[in-house]
Amino acid sequence: MKVMKLALLGTAALAAVSVSARADDLSALKAQIEALQADVAALQAAPAVPAGYSLMTVSEGDRIVVPGLEVRDSNAVSKQVTTIGVLPTADVPASTVIQWSGSVRAALAYSDFDSTSDGLDDDELHIKARGRLDVTGTTDTAVGEVGASMSIYADFDNTNKYNTSTDDFASVLSTGFTSNSGTVRMDYAWGWWKMTPELTFAGGYNGSLATIGYGMRKINDAYISRGSVGVDGGDFTQMRLSYASGPIGIAIALEHTDEGSNNTRSGETIKGSPLGVAGELTYSGDVFNAEIAGFIRDVDFYGSKYTQSQIGLGLGAKLSDMFDVSMAASYGNNVFHNPGSGEFVEIGDGWEISGAVVASLSDAVSAEVGVGYSNYDAEDGDGHAKTMAVAGGIYWSPVSQLKTGIQASYVDVNANDAANDAEQLKAAFVTWWNF
Repeated sequence: MKVMKLALLGTAALAAVSVSARADDLSALKAQIEALQADVAALQAAPAVPAGYSLMTVSEGDRIVVPGLEVRDSNAVSKQVTTIGVLPTADVPASTVIQWSGSVRAALAYSDFDSTSDGLDDDELHIKARGRLDVTGTTDTAVGEVGASMSIYADFDNTNKYNTSTDDFASVLSTGFTSNSGTVRMDYAWGWWKMTPELTFAGGYNGSLATIGYGMRKINDAYISRGSVGVDGGDFTQMRLSYASGPIGIAIALEHTDEGSNNTRSGETIKGSPLGVAGELTYSGDVFNAEIAGFIRDVDFYGSKYTQSQIGLGLGAKLSDMFDVSMAASYGNNVFHNPGSGEFVEIGDGWEISGAVVASLSDAVSAEVGVGYSNYDAEDGDGHAKTMAVAGGIYWSPVSQLKTGIQASYVDVNANDAANDAEQLKAAFVTWWNF
């Protein structure tokens, strides 16, 4: 009898445990169903995508590497951008990606400029600011990738409109000081078509293909100076064709370099061709990279026609995850240069060389320093100038949305006439706010 009671008690306990387990399973299943219903409701509440497309995503990701904007992108404050991706349905042949980013920067900027030509000793301290917006869009079409990229910006320096020599100060006090608003400008406007994975046709307004993106051009010069020591071909409207296969790239560009001085009129002489040609050969390896680029163009300089030419070389090495080292050098014939005080330019022959080191000291801290030297002789023999420049900075960026730091530069110009010697010291505390 006692055994029977024990058996009945055991059966009842087992049944209770089974019922409890089923109740737990039922509760878990109910929770999963409720979560699924919430996901369905969220999807139903999401905004509809454009007709013909199945999915639209918004995320933060890496900046698109735009063919032809590599030099400008190398100094981008933030590599992170907001990306909209639109995926097509099966019967739509293209997918589209739109990226945008923007920044506001403010700086406490100091400048000390000394010139022996006029005895000028000019010390300035300002708070300056810039607002910037960059937009890039790409679409995979039936004939290859097509894209466009543009950047607009405006500078503000809080310059008072009051003129001490002409305005009535009493009336200004009664009405209040006013400041100049920033004029919106476009830094570049660039489009491209990847006709094949190797061949790209591009055009718009951009830096010359002959610009060497190495050496001093690696230094962020937001409110300091590279002293014009950095192989720069200028900014022009242009059309460009480039080919890249593996680590080797080659490109040629037709650049409109002399806009205002090439008019053909009855009874007048054509002063020169309005077009210049630039070419580039590049190598991009895992550790080492290099570039050879140059241009030839006609210019009209104070009524005289000149043919300009320049050849430049850039070398770079990624020595480790911490150090990026590069150098640049060039020789130019009949190119523009600053012969002294910075108040005018000359045209003549010369060469320049510069180097830079960019160091990632930690995930949030980076530093950079560059030094350069140039030596030019004016075409008329009256504007010899030797320029030495040192520039650098150290920056802290705890998140992609914020970057702050200090930068400084020193430029010394020695002319053949000591009266045109000049030197300039610049320093700034700069902060960027990015989105």
